[in-house]
Amino acid sequence: MSRGWYPRRRGILEHLNNGRISLLDAAVHDFLCLTCDYRTGVAFASAEKIRALCPRDISLRAVQRSLERLQHIGWIKRFRRPGARGNYPILIGKYFVIDASLKWYSVNLEKTTDWRDVQFDVVTDEVFTRHSAVPERGSELSPLKELNEIRNEKGKKEALDRSTEETGSVAYQKFREDSPLRAKKIAHPILPSWELDADMRLFAIDRGILNVDETFAAFKDHHLARGSLFKDWRAAWRNWVRNAKKFDRGQHGNKNQPESFAERNVRRAQEGLSEIRRRAQSVLGEVESRVSEPSDRGRMPASVPRGLIGPDGFKN
Repeated sequence: MSRGWYPRRRGILEHLNNGRISLLDAAVHDFLCLTCDYRTGVAFASAEKIRALCPRDISLRAVQRSLERLQHIGWIKRFRRPGARGNYPILIGKYFVIDASLKWYSVNLEKTTDWRDVQFDVVTDEVFTRHSAVPERGSELSPLKELNEIRNEKGKKEALDRSTEETGSVAYQKFREDSPLRAKKIAHPILPSWELDADMRLFAIDRGILNVDETFAAFKDHHLARGSLFKDWRAAWRNWVRNAKKFDRGQHGNKNQPESFAERNVRRAQEGLSEIRRRAQSVLGEVESRVSEPSDRGRMPASVPRGLIGPDGFKN
């Protein structure tokens, strides 16, 4: 990444003069621009990585505050995962990229919600739109050669202007598809805003899922709670549907559904109550049978003399 260049405006000096940013902020921003992907404006960095390149008198907290300040003023957008350590994606706002048709675009932070799908705006600044080979502060060419250069550049500009909007759109799509972030799929978490489309819904209905919306809600909640990472979430949904049919997820009344821990505990409690009820009924039956037998009151034990106890059970 030591070769190449990137466009940088001198208007940053105005922000330095009015105190909106510090020299450390400008250095951190410049470092992110130099290390980012020139086709997307996404850099993978962290405060620890930047601090390792700074002098000893610059603390880690100072670098962290610089990144926070740059995000607060809208120069970068950080995509950090809670609890994760190491480098993370940082999108640089208004980073300039050029496509195959020599058309310039700038990164739009407000429209971008996922660093894997960066949104761009077409650059209309004359500095980028004019293609002149003649330096602004004079030329070392002869007048005749300079005139020819101007004519050639003018012809190129007119040829670019005659290109249709559709051609530019196709070139832009090709530029987006050539991005390494597009070529190599990266495992990422599910987006909370992701919704079912027609193909996903039909896939579930064709496999016997009646309550598709409820099944999809359970699918999203499960993976959001576990923090799952997949390269293709549509394929993950298809596997979930196949497993839902196998284990009858989302369906009711299936006797072959695997027993959960809660259902097992309820079943064991019910069996224990039934056993207690059976034993109580057995004991109660024995008590009732003894009560129904003739009473032994008034009978005199054989070992007691008759003269000591009267017929009413009292001593004479």
